[in-house]
Amino acid sequence: NVKGHGFVVTGSVLGGELKKGDEVFLLPSTNKGYKVRGIQRHSAEVDNVVAGDRAAINLSGLKLEDFKRGMVLTDSDFEGTKLIDVNIELFAESKKLKRWSGAMFHSGTFQTPARIHLLNCDELLPGENAIAQIHLENPGILLNKDRFVLRSGSGDKTIGGGIIFDDNPLHHRKRTKNLLESITVVSE
Repeated sequence: NVKGHGFVVTGSVLGGELKKGDEVFLLPSTNKGYKVRGIQRHSAEVDNVVAGDRAAINLSGLKLEDFKRGMVLTDSDFEGTKLIDVNIELFAESKKLKRWSGAMFHSGTFQTPARIHLLNCDELLPGENAIAQIHLENPGILLNKDRFVLRSGSGDKTIGGGIIFDDNPLHHRKRTKNLLESITVVSE
């Protein structure tokens, strides 16, 4: 909250371009558009920012209760996801993961508790990789090819990470041969 200006959000511009006067949405899902009142790049007023810039964006109408760390500004409103298919790799110093394991999921500034469902193996040993479906406790704005980090359930140790290859998958209740064949092709 900046005195005389209202609320300002800061972060990295991941794609596209943002201009003064544009309407943006704060996701996941506040279901409300905000007008860009002002933009700063490195403490200097600018009319626009593009991918790769760090920005401070003054939004009209934003209230403190509308915002929480890990949210994303976009030019269109869409739903966050709570289910993603991923390639995952454990660090050599980690403990093995069972078919179902808990962890803290981190991507950018977004973080949430998660359950990892291994799809192509019954356990994942340190230093190995696998295909998994991650069930997120809270919805996130995640896209294919986004990278992520996994930390232990208590959040005190980084155990691995990976890359998302399906940001809107079906819920894989059973690990059938057909499912494994189709996922293996998609994840490559």
